[in-house]
Amino acid sequence: MIGKRMPKRRDGASVVRQVTQLAAYIDRDVNAQDRGDVVARGQLNLITDVRSEQVAEMAATAMGAPTARSPIEHLVLSWRAGEQPTVRQIEQGLAILLEETGLRGHQVLWTQHLGASGNAHVHALISRVAPDADKPTRVAFFHRAIGRAVARIEHVQGWQREPGAHHEVFEDRSIGEQHVDRYRTAGRPAPGLQPHRSLPGARGPHQHDRLLRIIREGSEEADPIGTIIDGQDRASSRLKQIMELLQAMSAEQQRQAGDLTVLRQQVGEIHLVLSRATLTRK
Repeated sequence: MIGKRMPKRRDGASVVRQVTQLAAYIDRDVNAQDRGDVVARGQLNLITDVRSEQVAEMAATAMGAPTARSPIEHLVLSWRAGEQPTVRQIEQGLAILLEETGLRGHQVLWTQHLGASGNAHVHALISRVAPDADKPTRVAFFHRAIGRAVARIEHVQGWQREPGAHHEVFEDRSIGEQHVDRYRTAGRPAPGLQPHRSLPGARGPHQHDRLLRIIREGSEEADPIGTIIDGQDRASSRLKQIMELLQAMSAEQQRQAGDLTVLRQQVGEIHLVLSRATLTRK
């Protein structure tokens, strides 16, 4: 399964025109030769059931943010040939996508197509303006949020993962439940599953500064964790350094806890000596 964010319009068209033309595009009313047959249409978080009224409702909501030039996101979810999601699965997948992008409760128009090669894909229009907001919701690192959502959809619905996908779901059974709440780069061990030796000389509060420098170094999008997740050439060595520093920090904390225990014992002994001195003073 693949999730893709389509380019935004930059021609200064009005919000009403953007929504109307995008809806006509995904509904196969114009330039339909490259999108296959329409299988199903639907919506999330809209009131009306009539398509033209749904388009008007989404446009009206988006116009509630007068400073937003492109408040509508156009996303495409694609399945492998032979994988046919049901309407319920599509709506569940879109709900997961809204959750991962921080757009829960936002309006969605979607249309499912069946391509000539037999692969199903869904075009979704998502309003970044909440019904009760006057400005669009900012989605940090949208492409990574889409990757996380795709991993969750594949996990929940049982679709085959794409080769080289950067996100994978972990089930946390430590509290007796299965939680979809952790991701890692494909093909790499999850943090903490393999022991790493501590870096020599890494002690004290300066470890934290050094750890942040290692994470931030080389990030082209000001997204430190994204540099590792995206599997860039430097990611493997950086991850190893980070885990070693984390373990060194843990060892330092244990050492400080031991020093504190010794100090408490010494204080107790001094208190005992003073108490005896007080008693013998009479």
